[in-house]
Amino acid sequence: MRARTITEGHVAEHVASEAQPEELTKVLPFLFAVRWGGWVVAWVIVWVGHLSKVNSEHEPVLLAITFAEILAATLYVPFLRSPVRRALGARLGPRDDLIVLGLTGVAIALTITYFSGGWNSPYYHYTLASLLVPAFLLGWRRSVLLLLGFLGAYFAVLSNAGRGLDGTWVDEDLAGIIMTPALVIVVVQYLAQLTRRLDQQRAQAQRSLLETSALYRMAQTVASADRPDMLLANVVETLEGLGRFQGLAVLSLEDDERLSLEAGFGAVPADIVFPSDEMRTLSEPDAVVRLAPHDEMTHGVAVVPVHVQGKLWGVVAAGSRSDGVEQVDLRLVQAVAGQLSLGLTKIALSRQKEELAAQEERSRIAREIHDGIAQSIYMLSLNLEKAAEVARDDARLGQRLGGLVGLAKEALLEVRHYIFDLKPLLAGDASLASTIRAQMREFSAVSGLPVELNVDGSERNVPPAVGSSLYRITQEALANVFRHAEAKSIEARLSFNGEGLSLVIRDDGRGFDIQPSEDAASLGRGLRNIHQRASEAGGNAEILSAPGRGTTVRVTLPLGG
Repeated sequence: MRARTITEGHVAEHVASEAQPEELTKVLPFLFAVRWGGWVVAWVIVWVGHLSKVNSEHEPVLLAITFAEILAATLYVPFLRSPVRRALGARLGPRDDLIVLGLTGVAIALTITYFSGGWNSPYYHYTLASLLVPAFLLGWRRSVLLLLGFLGAYFAVLSNAGRGLDGTWVDEDLAGIIMTPALVIVVVQYLAQLTRRLDQQRAQAQRSLLETSALYRMAQTVASADRPDMLLANVVETLEGLGRFQGLAVLSLEDDERLSLEAGFGAVPADIVFPSDEMRTLSEPDAVVRLAPHDEMTHGVAVVPVHVQGKLWGVVAAGSRSDGVEQVDLRLVQAVAGQLSLGLTKIALSRQKEELAAQEERSRIAREIHDGIAQSIYMLSLNLEKAAEVARDDARLGQRLGGLVGLAKEALLEVRHYIFDLKPLLAGDASLASTIRAQMREFSAVSGLPVELNVDGSERNVPPAVGSSLYRITQEALANVFRHAEAKSIEARLSFNGEGLSLVIRDDGRGFDIQPSEDAASLGRGLRNIHQRASEAGGNAEILSAPGRGTTVRVTLPLGG
């Protein structure tokens, strides 16, 4: 695979946004409110009294310290967190600072418990409440470690503070001492799991809403776009606005099975060559080909085919912002490919409809000319011929009428040419030989000159461009005979050989002198047209003539032209 990074336009640089999830905007304030409740309980116990000297000897200093600690922790999230994270840069994970904050609160709470006498400390509820934030942010395993660490530290505090191991706490129900913080952590972990699940569901709902909105806008574009470039540009712009992809490219399939960029953004391969087996895979409507990371691509790329009217038109190549293209993103890419297929098919059908309408209109005009002007000129020529016969006793009048007969027949031939331009005879199912034979038969009927056509070789299918060129060359050659040759008869031979065909038209007219150095540019307009049409079809024309020996037009055309 060869890849060229898209640099046209703009490159979407993704900076991970620190949009705060539900757990930071709503749940953490609630947990801090509970912590404040624990501090208020401690304050009430301290000021109401009934504490031993060992539990109150450092008051109100401990109250002031705990107030400052919980106030700083409460203000950190809304006011201090962003500048602190910017100062520390990328060294922190999305929750590391909050976990450190929570663990610091636990350490301070245990320290306060120690200095407030350990057992019967007024800060017991405050210390339990300090577990809320870290337990909420840590997973189950680390919460268990938190619980074990807390219990170890708490028992160490009880063993060394106040009366230590001689304290009354030794006679208490140790199971109760252990179960209370354990229940706190279990309940908080359950709340955390519910909150994260709700966050995921909410994020998925928002993601689905954005996808639906994007697909709706794409459907509107599909319905209104009348040009492929407009369709592709609008679809790519809509997808870039979603922010779901590291990069995306829409590539069309060239004749040599190469894919070339039509529209896109970001670091996605803009020039891809697939092996023949992968190209066959892409011919399937639901196929997906995955490419490994390459050059500037951060992650792998998924390639989905776009089919138009049953044929492979191109592909959509998308690179996700996460490792590989997730399944949900892959479905979005496939939906986009389907929308592009519909849009490009609609545009192709619209153009075909316009072409059919134009062809129908040309056919209508051709019928009107055939049934109107052509018939009128034909009747005019017949009447002029009749008048010339009646006026044969008047040489001057007969000559004048004969000239008018010639002009009328030339005009009729020109009208026939225009009819062919509007509705080529080759548009039907007739073979080339039968079409040329019908053309010569019509010419003979108009001009009165006998034309004999012989066909050599086995007739094959002829490309429309070649058949149309030969038809027009025949028109020019016959018209030249009628206008200038004063011939009595015409012979024609149509030959099919291995690689092409040839047409020879020979008349017995007066001929003309062709100098050896004379080229096509110095010939008359009709003969120049013959040379030009043969050249445009990839063939060649040869004109042979001599005074009194008639003229031969020999044309050779390739069947692949």
